[in-house]
Formats: sequence, C-alpha cells, structure tokens
Amino acid sequence: MKKWGLIWIATSGCWLLPVACDPPPEKSNTPSIRKRQQNSSPTAPQTDEKALFGEVMQALASPQNNPDYAQKVKQLSQRYLEQCYSSPEHRDTVIRGYIRTLTRHAERFSGSDFDAALRYSPETIAHGAAPDARVLQYAIQMADYRLDAAAKTALLQEIDTQALAAEQTGNKLRALHLLYLLATHAPHNQAAYAERYYRQADYAGAPHRVEMLRYAANMPAEQQINILTQEGTIPGAADQPALRAAIRTLLATRPAEQLQTLFTHPNTACFALTELLRQQMDATGADSATLHTTAQQLQEASPTPAPPFTELALALYTLRHKEGASATAYAQAEARFRRLIATDAPCRTDAELGLAELLLTPVHTTPQRKQEARSLYQKLAQNNTPAIAAQALEHLLHLYSEAQQYPEATDTCTRLLKLNHSSTNRIRILQTIAEIAEIRHDIESAIGTYGQIEAESLGNPAIGAPACLRMMQLLLQRNHAAKTDTEKATYTPSDKWYAWKRGSMFLSTLQTTPEAAQSIPAIQKIRNLTQQLNLDYDIRAEEQSISTQQ
Repeated sequence: MKKWGLIWIATSGCWLLPVACDPPPEKSNTPSIRKRQQNSSPTAPQTDEKALFGEVMQALASPQNNPDYAQKVKQLSQRYLEQCYSSPEHRDTVIRGYIRTLTRHAERFSGSDFDAALRYSPETIAHGAAPDARVLQYAIQMADYRLDAAAKTALLQEIDTQALAAEQTGNKLRALHLLYLLATHAPHNQAAYAERYYRQADYAGAPHRVEMLRYAANMPAEQQINILTQEGTIPGAADQPALRAAIRTLLATRPAEQLQTLFTHPNTACFALTELLRQQMDATGADSATLHTTAQQLQEASPTPAPPFTELALALYTLRHKEGASATAYAQAEARFRRLIATDAPCRTDAELGLAELLLTPVHTTPQRKQEARSLYQKLAQNNTPAIAAQALEHLLHLYSEAQQYPEATDTCTRLLKLNHSSTNRIRILQTIAEIAEIRHDIESAIGTYGQIEAESLGNPAIGAPACLRMMQLLLQRNHAAKTDTEKATYTPSDKWYAWKRGSMFLSTLQTTPEAAQSIPAIQKIRNLTQQLNLDYDIRAEEQSISTQQ
C-alpha cells in the first residue's frame, strides 16, 4: 500500500507535493525516522550532531557553481537527517536547504532523489514549525509542475488538515501561514479560507495580512467592511496597494453616499474617499459638481498629515480642474506634489508626473519652471514601466517640437516606437516623424515614413490615403531619374514611375464603398493624380520596359 508524503521546499518555505512512496519492508531492521525520533534518548550525545550540522551549513554556503556542490549537500543532508533528532530547528533548516538544493539543481538529480527527500517532510510538520510563506508559495508552484490534478488536490487537503489542527491547538501563526497558502491556490474556496484567516488574525502582527485583502473581496460586504476598518487602524496601511484595491472592489458594489456609514474609522473613511475621488477623476465625462463634493469631503476627513495617496488625489484634482482653481488651491497642489517627491512617498512617480504637468500650465509657467518640467520628464522617460516612460516621452516630444528641436523630437519618436504602443499611437508617432522630416527637408525619410504608414494602415483608408498621396507628391517633387547599374544588372525605377505605381496599387487594393470613398478627399486626389501620370509617355515607356525585363 502506498503512503503519501509532503515535500518541503526550502527557498519558499512551502509544502510541495504529496508523492506516493513505498514504505520500508516490514522485516527491515531500520526503524522509521519518526519512530527512531520518538525512541531516541534525550541524553544522546550532541557533539557529533553539532559538528555534522556545521558541515551541512558550510556546504550550503559554498559556491553553487561548484560541480560537486549539489552532491555534497545531498550526502551531508541525508546523513544529518538519518542520524540527528534532538534539534528540530536544525532539522528544519537542513530540510529546507536540502530541498532547495534539489529544486535549484534538478538537472543534477534523479526522480528517486526527490522521492527520498519526501520522507523527511512529515518531520517538519510534526514539530510544528511555522512555514515560511515564500517556501510555501514555491512548493505549490513546483506541485503545479510535478503533480496531476488529483495529487495536487490531495496536497491541498493535507495542508487544510494541518491548518485545522493548528487552529484547534491555538497555533495561530502556523494556521495563518497555511490558510494564506490555501487561499492563494484554491480559488473556489478563497472566501472560506479568508474568513477562517481573519477570524483569528491579530491584525498588526498577522503574516500575509495585506496580501489576504484580495481574497476578502469574496466575503460578505459586512465582513469586508469590518476587515477594512481594522486595517485602517494600522500605521502605513494607506500605502498598501492591496488595501486600496480592496476598497475599490467594495466601492463598486455600494453607492457612494453609503461611505460614511460603511467606514466608521476616520482612516478608512479617508482611504475610501481617496479611492472614490480617483475613480471619479478617471471616469469619462465625470460631473464636476460631484467631483467637487467628493474633494471637499476628502479634505474634511483627511488627517494631518494626510496619507500620501490622499495628498496625491487632492493635488491631481486641483490640476485636472485648474480652470476653476484659486491661486491658493493651485499653490497647495504644487506644495503637495513637492512634499511627496521630497519624502520619497510610494506614489512619488505619479507626483513627479503631476508636478511636471503643473509646471507647464500656461498661467504659471516661466522658463525656469519649463526647464524643471523638462528635467522631470527626461528622468521619467528612463522609468522601467513602459506606460510611465511613454507618458514622459509624449510630453518631451511636445516640448521639443515647440522649441523646434527637431533632432531631439525625432529621437524621442524613435524611443516611443520601441515601447509597447497600440497601433493607433504607433501611426500617430510615425506621422509626427514624417512631418518633422518634411520640416527638416529630409525628403528621403519623409517618403519612407509615409510609405510605412500606408503599409501599416491597410483597411483604414482614412489614414492610408493621405499618407499615400503625400508620398506620391514627395516622389514627384524629388523626381529622381531611373538608374541602371550594368555591372550588377540592377535597375532602379524613376520617382515618377514609382509614384504612379504606388497610386495604382493603392486604388487596386482599396476596399471601401463609393460613399465612404467620397468622404475621404485624399482618395479622389490619388485617383486624379494616378490618371494624370498614366498619360505620361515616359512612365508608360518605363512600365513597358520593366514588364519586358520581368
């Protein structure tokens, strides 16, 4: 009969996978690990154990690129786990290091090595150590790779059994670790695990407290409110994205006017109003009167000093509605942005974007403030988050174009194209590159870019037709003659022929109704220009020559 064991993954401190392993033969003279531990004498000598533990720790600290590293750790760890029983904390450390070595260097071991390691994990459960969350997380990820669905279900059931035992014996720390693991990897039971978690969590010291908020969203609203209210009493809670996300989820299910009754603690009410104001500002066509009311309520509910994200929301509100803002409110918004930047608040990047935008407000800008805004955008353009870098580059592009710094503007466009942009943004940036090339009298680049725009706008004649028309016009303006390289047997058509050809190809592939075509003036202009070029004797002769060569 098979027995099931759990694997304990060291780096993440996690239970890995139940794996069926054969028990030792009944006639074996070697007692099981658990039995030997129970029968071991409390007066067993400790010197050899300490020395062997030191060897294991020294091996674990050795360079991992050493080809003998994994094998040496395996041998020492197995000796320790088979011979030493009196130091559970040392045993737990060795198990973690042993399993970590197996998983990090899996290519150096066989499946039997992993199975051998499984025998030791029940000992870790037995002495009741609180699993480290990262180890738990890593274990389940390994289970996803190594287990089928049935085996993973058995693993989660075993962890649930251990969590219940910990709850019943009052081992809260262990129970909370395990319940977090279960909520993370059992999506159909997240609400139940979250409820069990929060039933016994001491908020300020509970592990994974903030991460568990995402699962509280599946609980009844009244319980969510109680949890979020308690969360709001903890210093620094306002900086946690998970808390703000949980409040947003709750706000999506409740009318805004219920806020005061939902959140009885001032901090939580402040957080809720902050998220409500942010939602309203992001909403398309937001009602200004409603925004003003929410901003006023937030200012009244905000403690002193205000939490960082509250400061940011109030500053952005003034910036987004600067037409109606007083000089005092405007100065307060700037002070809020600068305070968030100076204190390195968690929303510092958003504050830098806000300050740069504020510095460029026409009523308040000066050359010095414009230069400060440019410096901020240049810094933000190096941000690792593509959306932030793109936003900064967009502003830099406007500043460079306004200052007629066209080389810098073109370089900024190139950097924008390298970011993950939608097709609409990409076309707009290409159009800017083409326009700048024309301003700089770089006809070669302009022709190439308009051709690229046309090629990337197939099926969208509203964009493709103007690009094709402008490319034809620039080709006729450049008017290069045909070139023949007899040594390489190559032929380069004339610009006139190429303009005629591109217009003809565009019209032949055009798929639109006559009514739609009439609404795009560039289409008729391409048709007229193509017909005119078709009557040109030189173009007709060149076309005939090219056709003959092909």
